[in-house]
Amino acid sequence: KKFRLNRRHFLKGSGALLGLPILECMLGPHGKVFANTNMPLPKRFGVYFFGNGVPLSNWVPQQAGINWSLSECLSPLETVKSYCNVLSGFDVLAAGAQPHHGGQAGILSGLPYIEMPSDSPHFASKYRGPSIDQIIAQDLETTSLELGVSKLIPQDRGYTLRAISHENANTPRPPLLNPAEVYELIFSNFVTPVAPHNSLRTHILDVVRDDIHALKMKLGTQDKQRLDEHLTNISELRQSILDLPPEYLNSCTPVDTVATQNEDVEGLEPLETINRLMCDLWVMAWSCDLTRVSTMMFNAGMSDTIFHPVNGVLDGHYTMTQNFDEDGQETLLSSITTFTVSQFKYLVEKMANTVEGDATLLDNSLLLFTSGHSNFQGPHAIDYPVVLVGGCGGAIKTPGIHHRNVGANTNDILVSILLAMGTGRGSLGEASSLSNTPLNEILN
Repeated sequence: KKFRLNRRHFLKGSGALLGLPILECMLGPHGKVFANTNMPLPKRFGVYFFGNGVPLSNWVPQQAGINWSLSECLSPLETVKSYCNVLSGFDVLAAGAQPHHGGQAGILSGLPYIEMPSDSPHFASKYRGPSIDQIIAQDLETTSLELGVSKLIPQDRGYTLRAISHENANTPRPPLLNPAEVYELIFSNFVTPVAPHNSLRTHILDVVRDDIHALKMKLGTQDKQRLDEHLTNISELRQSILDLPPEYLNSCTPVDTVATQNEDVEGLEPLETINRLMCDLWVMAWSCDLTRVSTMMFNAGMSDTIFHPVNGVLDGHYTMTQNFDEDGQETLLSSITTFTVSQFKYLVEKMANTVEGDATLLDNSLLLFTSGHSNFQGPHAIDYPVVLVGGCGGAIKTPGIHHRNVGANTNDILVSILLAMGTGRGSLGEASSLSNTPLNEILN
């Protein structure tokens, strides 16, 4: 009789528990459902957000439909193009007058922002309702994980720009910006009693080594290989975090304000390193089914993140977008956008290379890739940059298309996401932004 393992099986040792990825021995004969429950593999949803908009002329693909080619800014996604649905021409009808605030609140919640009283001369706002990730997390009864890369987050412009995830108007969920803190959060239930606050220093694999050996004696060849890859990923991820500067190992370090630079790297943030670690942690959490909803704020709206990996840029990003017409600025800003897309590509490729049953993690997931602004200096909510990536368990059509619909409502996109994720919700928004018309062009 074939050995079967319950999906919720954990490796055990000395009071510690370690989650497992989906193995063949957990699944039915066709690799599409769990053997013990006959339930399909889970769907996951994520948002990957970047601030300050895009150069639309280098963002929107020239061809529409199925025979389309990636634009200059989207070119890093070539290896995963078949999973990409580029949606252009859509307007954030819920945006309101304030740039950045209106675009971000509108694209992520489907509702207009609420103006907040401010102690500074700057405009401040908050979301009117929950963001789409929190709607999905609530409907699917799952937890959520909020991550971030750049620490330069405006602190004096209200809740909207501080976080992309919001439970409600008064409860933002700020991103975790410290990989060590995220590691400890993911493995918080998997640490030994002798070191309850030091899961990073305590090597979990040493604690459960005996149970690993016992389980391997029962697994087939492919499951042994999958388990070895999982354990290697944990070990390498832990070591990569330990190799970071001390600032990123102390989970009690307060988040820097927009006026504070990262002195440990001479004012320049290690954007690529932190993004890679956060993406690795994201995929680890999804693979072990510790959460099914995640968000990443690569850089905040109106943030002056310094994109120094791009041609040695030393100016803040938001400041550069305000000086768009200066010589060379448009070219540099296009390069920065392409760089940001390449950071997103790391996450997508990692999911595409993570096997689940007869498919991959990306086949069973849906990612919303978008910004807090449209064109750098044009109308902030017109022709909004949106890409949906992933198969969503077969609910989203692949290979993807470039679907252009000038003047359409971005809430049509959000409704499509809610339906694809199985929430049962068929409408979103209010007044002129209300939508109950999903995009049949991308839905199965």
